Amino acid sequence: MFVTIKSEDGTSDTVRVYDPDGKPIPGIMSIDISARVNDFVRATIELSILEVSTMAEACFVGPGGKEIARIVYVDGSEDVYKEGWA
Repeated sequence: MFVTIKSEDGTSDTVRVYDPDGKPIPGIMSIDISARVNDFVRATIELSILEVSTMAEACFVGPGGKEIARIVYVDGSEDVYKEGWA
């Protein structure tokens, strides 16, 4: 879901988060925004709500910062975390 983060008067006191329909999202506890040169602007939004449904891209990282593609368990079962691994 895309959201809009907007300050009504340019201060942190009036920052609000809006859904795609322009409605304020309730339960916002905090917002942390960071930016780096030649990278995405990142916003971390902390919510105080009981239920949420979201879709996101994630990766699993193991020791030494290596990305985990799949896990094979002692019983032979597997969890696959990256497409192309069978």
